[in-house]
Amino acid sequence: MHKGKTLLDELDREEREKIKKERKFAIPDFRSGDVLKVTMIGSVSENKEKEFTGLCISKSAPNNIRARCKINMCAE
Repeated sequence: MHKGKTLLDELDREEREKIKKERKFAIPDFRSGDVLKVTMIGSVSENKEKEFTGLCISKSAPNNIRARCKINMCAE
């Protein structure tokens, strides 16, 4: 019944392990209620960066490569 889902989970796990070996970056442990500051690099050659600061409202699938969180943006 869940053969396709199990296969996707296995592929996600393998990809996450591959990324961990290649990169020295680790996502910090955070939870709902924490204030987050996220920097997004739009273009490396033009050095375009955007920073977002806000309160984490929710966090889903923290151990999955498709993890995500919702941020309530703070006014600047």
